[in-house]
Amino acid sequence: MATREKNIWILSNNRLYYYNFDKNSTLLYDMESSPSSVVSVGDRSYVANSRGEVWQLRPSKELIFHSDVVSSRSPKLYLDTVGRLWKNSDKAMYYDNGRWVEAPIVLSSSNDYIADMLDDRSGKLWF
Repeated sequence: MATREKNIWILSNNRLYYYNFDKNSTLLYDMESSPSSVVSVGDRSYVANSRGEVWQLRPSKELIFHSDVVSSRSPKLYLDTVGRLWKNSDKAMYYDNGRWVEAPIVLSSSNDYIADMLDDRSGKLWF
């Protein structure tokens, strides 16, 4: 996965590699479970894993989301144009001042899920 800064993340088994082209350097992160999604902008990086956890990797490694509710879908992460971190799978949530806020999105059935999201230049989010 390439970042906005045109650096690259490589996911392999339970490891993440981050290569910074400007600094000609590689960072290695050992993860306890398989990474499913990674997002990065500037000095901030986040990864979701197959357990449904979300970790902040940079500037320091820290668990920022864990749920005891097991989901059949690994969460996907997204950083919108204002730099807000989103997590989606069975529902959409964003990270705001150290806490997760659920977005008011109603899915039509329990089989539905949010597969992806993006935002346009005017800041509108599309699920």
